[in-house]
Amino acid sequence: MTALRLDGLTVAGPAGNLILDAVGFHVDEGEIVGLVGESGSGKSMTSLALGGLLPAVINPLQGTASLGDSTFMTGGRATRRPKISIVFQNARAALNPTMRVGHQIERLLRSRGRRGDLGAEVDSLLTSVGIPDPARVRRSYPHQLSGGMNQRVMIGLGIAAEPDVLIADEPTTGLDVTVQAQILDLIKHTTASSGRGVLFITHDLGVVAQMCSRVVVLRGGKIMEIGNVDDIFHAPSNPYTKELVASATSEVTRRTRKDAGQ
Repeated sequence: MTALRLDGLTVAGPAGNLILDAVGFHVDEGEIVGLVGESGSGKSMTSLALGGLLPAVINPLQGTASLGDSTFMTGGRATRRPKISIVFQNARAALNPTMRVGHQIERLLRSRGRRGDLGAEVDSLLTSVGIPDPARVRRSYPHQLSGGMNQRVMIGLGIAAEPDVLIADEPTTGLDVTVQAQILDLIKHTTASSGRGVLFITHDLGVVAQMCSRVVVLRGGKIMEIGNVDDIFHAPSNPYTKELVASATSEVTRRTRKDAGQ
């Protein structure tokens, strides 16, 4: 069953220039779909539009979106707050620096109707995202935690919101290779256990190959190609997609040779 469907999303900048031009795709339940493209291609703007978080200077022109059978966007503008959680790339900046992690999660849980002492529920949530000492983390401020820990907290917040769809926007940026692998495994695990759809935004095709079943290729706000991972990597039809795959392959080869020489 389709979890998220987006059709014809078109938005313009302050000068009237198109930032997104008729962008459309779908994400099924329990599926991880990659949204890829170079910097400035419109990936993050797509996620902000889906989350109802477009900046005031951006002008939505057209487009519809729905979660299941329920429409939440018309005319390129969200008409109600969708059950979508976004995990941003800089978790430390996205979290409130003046508030303990546990309090931030409690506020979200209370907005969902939870009452009473929520410490145990917060600890359980933190444990579920792979945090080994939840009581300590619950009492900590974001600046007292590592980048990987903050990203786990962000994913925990996303899960606590009980979304129909999770958007992961470059969630491993700035993390070392080991922590990156742990975060990717966590997203895959939570997707499999919850059955929710995930839109995974990245410029790293190596991560896409590891994480996604289908890929949406974006360039200059327009969709170049949509296909399953095997077709995108081994038989791309669009010249831009071919360039992306060739570039990613060259980068992997370069890293492999560099590592072998160390």
